[in-house]
Amino acid sequence: MISGVHQFRHIAGVIFFSVLFFTQAIFAQDSSATAVNSEVRITCQVDKKQVPLNRTLKLTVRVEWSGDINRYQIGELEDPILKNLQIISTSSADLHKVEGGTQKAARIYEFTLKPQTLGMAYIEQTMLTYIDVESGEGHTLKTNRIDVEVIESVPEPGQKRGAIYRYPVIGLVVLIFGIIAAIIGRKQKRKKKEQEIIPVKSLEEEFLDHLHKSLSVNRVQADISEGYYLLSRIARRYLKEKYKIDALELTTDEILKTLSDRDDVDEAMAKMIDEILRTCDLAKFSGSHGDISEFQRLYTLFESVLEKNHMKSNGSANGNAKEDEDSDKNS
Repeated sequence: MISGVHQFRHIAGVIFFSVLFFTQAIFAQDSSATAVNSEVRITCQVDKKQVPLNRTLKLTVRVEWSGDINRYQIGELEDPILKNLQIISTSSADLHKVEGGTQKAARIYEFTLKPQTLGMAYIEQTMLTYIDVESGEGHTLKTNRIDVEVIESVPEPGQKRGAIYRYPVIGLVVLIFGIIAAIIGRKQKRKKKEQEIIPVKSLEEEFLDHLHKSLSVNRVQADISEGYYLLSRIARRYLKEKYKIDALELTTDEILKTLSDRDDVDEAMAKMIDEILRTCDLAKFSGSHGDISEFQRLYTLFESVLEKNHMKSNGSANGNAKEDEDSDKNS
């Protein structure tokens, strides 16, 4: 009986000190500053799911993060890939606020889209990359695909049924004024000898800027495989705009076959493009993290492609300017 009492006292003592220790731990935790969780998320939406052919559609992409808002380095949002729609204007804005003691930030992108033909239109995935400064890791956010129905045009405000018969007359008047304006403009062009020239960036200069801002070695070193993916995508977007081919959808073999049939792509240029795309494909499909020195070599190779095409374009532009000047003198 005595041993049973001692055993009971021993168990009661263990329970008492366990409760005391647990209570102290709770109060100690409540008295300290709690770290605020941080997260980055992206949402994408349109203002309507049906749009008349003669109206526009607004696409809003919202990137939000909270907690320590300086923890993330947010990259530039890629333009969405569109089918049966075209971008006619873009805008962006940054917002910062404090809500419930938590810092919140948002970057809002707005695209005004114009339908092209009746039927279905699609807004494919758009991507945004960001870097967690605290861990040094790079991440990619993707939006969902959105479908929109393009319907028949609607009457313009104040338009009457009979107004359609006035359109041919208005068109003829506009054509006549257009011809007169063209003649006047041609004469004035001959007289403008000292007109200020506003420098405009070439396609190659724009892509060089984008390349330097988006794919610096410091930014991709944390995730080289992501760097290979972004380099391949930038290169394909350049080929699409430069040579008017659907490089974002075609395979590497199809792209190279298309370029080999062109007179404006020499053998050396084709080999550089071949090496860039195939090496990026290999890194993507093999699941390899890649090598930073190999990535730097491809990065430099793509720079060479842009610089050579820029020089070639400048040479062609200067030649055309010389021909225009000679034509003006002869006239």
